[in-house]
Amino acid sequence: MLKNQKVIYLGIGLFAGLFMAFVANKYVFSNAGSKNVTVDAVPVIRTDFQAPSSKYFNSQAIDPTQIINIAPNNSLQPFSGQ
Repeated sequence: MLKNQKVIYLGIGLFAGLFMAFVANKYVFSNAGSKNVTVDAVPVIRTDFQAPSSKYFNSQAIDPTQIINIAPNNSLQPFSGQ
């Protein structure tokens, strides 16, 4: 009886494998040409910028990009323990 069970289990496994291969081939690995996909267009990145409005950015405005010195320590190796 054990020999017959092995044959039955082998047959069931073979059938399940073939069935899953068919299902995967039909639904998972389908032809890419049969699927239509639409995507959004990516806007072009440009390197030129328009000058900001002189109403807000004028010669008397605060420059937020200026260098701020927090401490007088100008060590080239700040984490060396000196």
